[in-house]
Amino acid sequence: MTSVLKRLRERKLFQWALAYLAGAWIVFQGIEVMAEPWGLSPALQRTVHVIVAVGFLVALVLAWYHGEQGRQRASGIELLIIALLLGIGAFLVRMYRPEQPAAPETARAERPADGAVRSLAVLPLENLMGDPEQAFFVDGLHDILIGELGGISELRVMSRTSVMRYRDTDRPAGEIAAELGVDALVEGSVFRAGDTVRVNVRLVRGLPEENLWQDHYEGRLIEALGLQTRVAEAIAREIRLALSPREAERLARRTEVDPAAQEAYMRGVALWRTRSPDVMGRALAYLQEAVAADSTFALAWAGLADAYTMGSFYGGLDVTAEEAQRRAEQSARRALELDPDLAEAHAALAGTRYWGAWDVDTGERELLRALELNPNLAQAHNWLGDVLNSIGKPREALVELRRYEEAIEAARYAVELDPNHAEAHRVLRECYRSTGRLDEAAESAARRFESIGPASAAEGVREAYESGGWERLLEFEIEYHRSVPSHYHVAVKEAELGRADATFEALFAAIEARQSRFLTFKVEPVLQPLHSDPRWEELVRRAGL
Repeated sequence: MTSVLKRLRERKLFQWALAYLAGAWIVFQGIEVMAEPWGLSPALQRTVHVIVAVGFLVALVLAWYHGEQGRQRASGIELLIIALLLGIGAFLVRMYRPEQPAAPETARAERPADGAVRSLAVLPLENLMGDPEQAFFVDGLHDILIGELGGISELRVMSRTSVMRYRDTDRPAGEIAAELGVDALVEGSVFRAGDTVRVNVRLVRGLPEENLWQDHYEGRLIEALGLQTRVAEAIAREIRLALSPREAERLARRTEVDPAAQEAYMRGVALWRTRSPDVMGRALAYLQEAVAADSTFALAWAGLADAYTMGSFYGGLDVTAEEAQRRAEQSARRALELDPDLAEAHAALAGTRYWGAWDVDTGERELLRALELNPNLAQAHNWLGDVLNSIGKPREALVELRRYEEAIEAARYAVELDPNHAEAHRVLRECYRSTGRLDEAAESAARRFESIGPASAAEGVREAYESGGWERLLEFEIEYHRSVPSHYHVAVKEAELGRADATFEALFAAIEARQSRFLTFKVEPVLQPLHSDPRWEELVRRAGL
């Protein structure tokens, strides 16, 4: 043993090892520091780590052979040993990052030729707090992250509705990505304790399935929304997206929002999205609380505008529809004053001008601006489809809206999330009726009445259908909508029954009352047979559309 130690000292093996380890530590620290600003991929970082580790073995070999003699040349056997060690290193790199099996030809054809990620879906974030009451907070951060990524023009991002079905799923990433038609998935989790919030996130390629990047972001609660911007910025850098100067500037912002305002905003948005009159008042109260807590919170002002617009449309507010629309426009314009480049604010202004004032030109212009700022904003696509429908452009609207089976699937999932989602039940009723599935259409009509009340109306729908079929159900709905009154709903039911005079009478009444539902009359399928009626031109003239 003494002899071996003596020879090691003679050949300066310890000195070589310590010097090498010191240099390796400097390399590792440099890689860690440069990774974020230089956009170094995890794969490159891992490769450097393995090469440095293999280099340590090479350094020991060189120290053994040259430490004492100081020769500058390596013998043939030394070269063989070094080659062998490098071969081992290459093998370790391969083992450390194994190749994935080749993707099926169909899947491979759908991916970009260069393997780049140009489309992704952000799966619902996992709630690590063990408290279901915090679901609104986790879902709120999920929405913000989708919005931040959606603002990148080079990236196609799936909507929130499309991904919510994968909450708590254990299906393989490749399978989900193929089903959604995207290159990659973003998975993550949220933990909140006291004044601190931590977001864990990773990016997974779909086919071949591969972990591309992962990291965690931690900050004070006041920085919670800003953390999502940092995540989006890191993902954009990781997948080498070419950001425009405006996009780069937006992602570089580090927003701080009062925690009370954040919480109230997230709760309010979660409620108004149900479109249920029963909760619209609570949604409005939360959003008012949000802007009161932080008057510079532009996103909350946009959310407040949406709540007023939807409340004027679906009911549930303690102000008239006209007053709700006026407040909606004020809130949307306040959001734009605070942040002229906020896509949600432009969409909110479009909504109140279109639905409230029947101002189609402003609605279309603001929605196009919203989509210029965020090409993936689902609400803007949805409302733009409505605008195009209202001016008689159904083919263009189809680009923005879903077809029957897709709409049925989305509405069914909305009902799974919220059994009292009145709008989802209405969509199901219309889609089932249009596809001849009258039993299901009747049940959806009844469940819509259960959501909006009164309960007696739901039972009335069921009894009418059972006793007299679809025609009797329509008669019951007409009686109900006349009592509200909702002239446009009366009109489409009369049209289904083939009663043209009663249909036009109700349509003209809807124009006088400025009922928002009327705006889609040009593309309403049951009204198509009336387009040749001389009264149709007068209807269009009075509507001003």
